[in-house]
Amino acid sequence: MRAARMNLLLCAIATMAAFGVLLGVVSPIPAAAAGPSDGFDASNIIDDELFYDGNAMTASEVQTFLNQRLPQCWLGRPGYEVGKAVTWGGVRTTLASKCTKDLVSPTQSRASNAYCSAYIGGGNETAAQIIQKVGKACGISQRVLLITLEKEQSLISDPWPNNEQYFRAMGYACPDSGPGGTANCDPKLGGFFQQVYRAAWQLKVYRAFPNSYSYKPFQNNYIQWHPNASCGGSTVNIQNWATAALYIYTPYRPNQAALNAGWGTGDACSSYGNRNFYNFYTSWFGSTRGFRVSGDIATYWRANGESSGVYGGPTGHSTYYTTRYPAGVWLQYFSGGIISTELNTGKTVGIPFGHVFNYYNSEAGGIRGELGAPVSEATAYAPNGGATLQFFQGGLVIVAKREDTVSSVNYGPVYDLYNNSAGGIYGELGYPLGALKSYRGGKLQQFQGGVITQVSGAPSPVFVAGPFYSHYNSKSGGIYGRLGFPVGSERTLGDGSFIQEFERGYLYRKGSGAVVEVSGEAWIAETVANTQGTPLGKPTGASVVLVADGGATLTQFERGVIVAEHRTSKTSSVSGGIYAYYNSQAAGGVYGGYGYPVANPIVYSANGGGTLQVFRNGILFSGASADTATGMRTNGVIFQRYNSNEGGIYGWLGWPIGDEVVGAGGTRSQSFQNGRITADARGVTLALPYATSDNYRENATSLGAPAGGTRKYEVAGGAWLSFFDKGIIVESQKDGTAGAMLYSSSLYQHYNGKAGGIYGSLGLPTADETTDSSGAKIQAFQEGTLRSYKGGPVRDFSQPALNRYLAAGAETSVLGAPAGDQKAYTANGGGTLQFFARGLITTESKTNTTVMLPEGPIYTYYNQVAGGIYGTLGYPTSEQTTAGGVTTQKFQNGTLTYANGTVTRS
Repeated sequence: MRAARMNLLLCAIATMAAFGVLLGVVSPIPAAAAGPSDGFDASNIIDDELFYDGNAMTASEVQTFLNQRLPQCWLGRPGYEVGKAVTWGGVRTTLASKCTKDLVSPTQSRASNAYCSAYIGGGNETAAQIIQKVGKACGISQRVLLITLEKEQSLISDPWPNNEQYFRAMGYACPDSGPGGTANCDPKLGGFFQQVYRAAWQLKVYRAFPNSYSYKPFQNNYIQWHPNASCGGSTVNIQNWATAALYIYTPYRPNQAALNAGWGTGDACSSYGNRNFYNFYTSWFGSTRGFRVSGDIATYWRANGESSGVYGGPTGHSTYYTTRYPAGVWLQYFSGGIISTELNTGKTVGIPFGHVFNYYNSEAGGIRGELGAPVSEATAYAPNGGATLQFFQGGLVIVAKREDTVSSVNYGPVYDLYNNSAGGIYGELGYPLGALKSYRGGKLQQFQGGVITQVSGAPSPVFVAGPFYSHYNSKSGGIYGRLGFPVGSERTLGDGSFIQEFERGYLYRKGSGAVVEVSGEAWIAETVANTQGTPLGKPTGASVVLVADGGATLTQFERGVIVAEHRTSKTSSVSGGIYAYYNSQAAGGVYGGYGYPVANPIVYSANGGGTLQVFRNGILFSGASADTATGMRTNGVIFQRYNSNEGGIYGWLGWPIGDEVVGAGGTRSQSFQNGRITADARGVTLALPYATSDNYRENATSLGAPAGGTRKYEVAGGAWLSFFDKGIIVESQKDGTAGAMLYSSSLYQHYNGKAGGIYGSLGLPTADETTDSSGAKIQAFQEGTLRSYKGGPVRDFSQPALNRYLAAGAETSVLGAPAGDQKAYTANGGGTLQFFARGLITTESKTNTTVMLPEGPIYTYYNQVAGGIYGTLGYPTSEQTTAGGVTTQKFQNGTLTYANGTVTRS
């Protein structure tokens, strides 16, 4: 970076004069003006807003500026031939091929970094494109870059630049440390594109690391007048980042002689770099402090009378803002209001100071709020007392004349509801009188004739207007009253009546009749009925007061009743199947044995689900599996057994499916989903599953009295186990079979111990224990059979193996007595095998083929040579046959043959 610069402008003039250039023909000095350095402020040379404005000029605007500053390029003329050897700044070089306005240079892409966004390079880009893109990427004004090119190397106005000027274009990395104070540039950092990019980047680095450089903003700094320290200097309180950057880049302050000289030469202690920056900026672009009005904002401002119009003069810069809407907004403040251009549609609109602006800027959050930028002029409308409307990106602002209020409606669900369903400013809601505001539990927006509200968590807003709004706002207490927030807009029912739902009730009106409110406990009761799929329908008449049993108030509906019981102040609905049963002759309704309801019906999921409702003297049930409802009086022994011992609807019995039945001799019974409860004349009750109950009637003597009740187990598709003094009955919930087992039985002891009981491989018993003709004890199970022959050990058979064994003669057969239980194997596709005293029986899984293999040569060869069921032969698939002295048996993967004392395999 250059440590100091003399008056490069003067140096350039001297160099051109040495080559015979007449200064009066084309001069880089701007047109004469009185006191070009007037207004120079050493503490604030240029405002930050102008210096760091990366959008100050487009590429087209830069190109136009270059063309205007240098209408003609001399390169190529006689005496200015391209490539001609010249000396510049003490360095031998050659004339360039193009002036800056025509320059084309290759550029390289630069990745985004902490100071500049990404720069996408190109094969050849014009100087104007490079200046514009670098300025935008690094956030440095294109005007600053143009001025730096001029004050450093005269590249904007020079009609015959040389290659050395382009090499050191911005003076970046070119300190005045060469011979005689000439530039000593770093050869690796030369070239037009690199100089422009690096200089812009460096200016941003200065701001990022203020403590790393000699001059710091917002504090006093000692700055020399000249590179010669003997010239002295002065203390400057640098007031902004841009001025600090200029002093770091060109570290001297112009003395008074330099400022008095304007564009000329001061004294021996004068420096000119920062003076010339100021002079060029004010001469080319105007005040370094002024507020420019340009582009579409300027067009709109001029069309509205400029400074003498409603908006007055500018009081700030045009500033770009990113907002919640695409493309962003340019906005500029004036003494009488603001003017903005939103870039998505290009609309330029103003808002004069006043009611609309105050509301927009404070309550609505300005351009960063939900309304965004204005997109139309304010327009007057006549209905509902008159109003002025102005549209914005995100909605509209309305000034209601009659109420003298300013409010807005933002685009979105509220606006759509207001404009489409409620008729907008012509509908019964009229104009909004305030913005949408949050309240406890939701949001509300007040209108002339009603409100739009949205409950917290609701997907969309609703509105209340007309007669319903009058009742809601005056009698119901609004959003904090009995009804709470509305949850739906008014709707018309099929019979021409009207209804509107709220958080805690609804309003109903038939035709032009009075508004009826249903809220509080009555509404809760009706809601319960509706949510349980048993809606009451519409009221059918006025409420009726009863005096019996403490009194109650009844409200009759189309398909049910709501009862407000006076004694306990409980309000309940009775509907659906329970209502049909309750109102039947059997139950007698409110005059019957069950009395008044004391709670709303409750839906339970237990045991397949159902609905239960408590009445004063009993409970009514409507199970999902039952066709009709049924009841249980709470003073009966069956109810006591059901509710206390068996767990009620959560217990194994499930829901009642029929009324209590009185039998002969005073016996009673009641059926449930999974069993029945019986009571003898003495009131002794018994609860058993259905098949278990039937089995117990046959085995009661041997099983003894019930002991431990019935339990449900989630195994084998569901099992009921009922316990008795001497044994158990196991019932399969899946297929309804039941089997009794005595504790004293060897089959039970084997099943419950070695076989794992109901969790073992045998599954559940499917029949009682029996004794066959051979004297063996047998009991069938879901996955096998237990058998014990004449006091011998209990053995576990698969049913196919048992059938084959019995068919062969059992213990009297060639196999003899069983030597072990059946076992399952996975080899060769899987199967079961059971050993006997003199052989085995197998069942292979693929074909379910059961085969007997008695001891003998084939048995010995199969087990000892061929590897048995693990070998390559696999399971036997046929019985042995003997013909002509040759015995043969087939297997899964071959055949064994015994002949002449030898077993062969094929």
